[in-house]
Amino acid sequence: MGIRWPVGHGVGLEDLSAMGAIDGSTPVMGLEIKPLLLLLDSTGQVLWTDGHARHQHQPPAETVARLEAALLRALP
Repeated sequence: MGIRWPVGHGVGLEDLSAMGAIDGSTPVMGLEIKPLLLLLDSTGQVLWTDGHARHQHQPPAETVARLEAALLRALP
């Protein structure tokens, strides 16, 4: 799709922090990253984000329903 997606496997915490991917609220090693889902349009504009739903323990079905609604809103 032409989207550059940084993958943090093996990346140091300093680099992850520079990408804005560090969750400063957890002191547990290995859980420093907050997963985030984004829906982008063809220009790269963010149309929807899950707001770190997994990190906030939101039910997956709720996230899927919100994503589906965002997809429907994005259709012409």
